[in-house]
Amino acid sequence: MEREQQALWPAVEAAIRTHATWGSPVLLEGWALQPARVSHLALLGFVSLWLIVDERLLEDSLRSDVAFYRGALDEEVIGRKFLARSVWYNTHVREAVSQWGLTAVRVPRRVSPDELCEICVGLLANAAATEPAWHRPAFVFYKIGSSGETRPILGRRHGSQHAA
Repeated sequence: MEREQQALWPAVEAAIRTHATWGSPVLLEGWALQPARVSHLALLGFVSLWLIVDERLLEDSLRSDVAFYRGALDEEVIGRKFLARSVWYNTHVREAVSQWGLTAVRVPRRVSPDELCEICVGLLANAAATEPAWHRPAFVFYKIGSSGETRPILGRRHGSQHAA
């Protein structure tokens, strides 16, 4: 798995650098992100936040998302392999967070998406507030409603802050 992450890293790094230095705010997620590499980018106006998920939640989530593995030749094998990769990555993130002193959220088994979003927004806003004003991160978080509409929750663009 590390080979695949290494192969993806140039594209991930390019996306991070583009959005941190020139592009619009972005939220990147996925197992291709490597905490040690991301933390060593040392970009002004860039904040990372890592989610460490309860392993039972990983398993529950996989089991409830049957559409993810439906149609595979061996659904049980694909499910076990995906869960193993998820547990491996989760452990990797947990160890890196500890080693590098990164900002993280330990996602409990019972938390709603809205509650998790509020926790994350609060941590990112606090992390951004510690940066000198001239290079605070530019970010905007959007809440997606049930009918697909979006509205800003909290954000900062080029020194201004707004909350909805």
